[in-house]
Amino acid sequence: MEINRYLIEGVIRMEYSFEDLENDLEIGREIHFVYKGKEYSITHPFDGWVLSEFYKDYQTFRTHKELLEKGTINGKYLKEIWNDVKVTEIF
Repeated sequence: MEINRYLIEGVIRMEYSFEDLENDLEIGREIHFVYKGKEYSITHPFDGWVLSEFYKDYQTFRTHKELLEKGTINGKYLKEIWNDVKVTEIF
């Protein structure tokens, strides 16, 4: 997988599709991203997956597929908002 990168104001931004997200979660990667000025993460602690705003609300899911199907931010599913998300880190 190739991620397109570009530089804005000294910060590397990545064009990262929802399909890229699905593929990375499938192999256990974790993601940090920004949506509407707030920072979020998708992490994989021990057993299960977590979608959270940094240091605030969080949602837990048994599998990454469940997270992708049911995870929401501001009442919208991730797939609905993904084009407006800026990925900041991939682990």
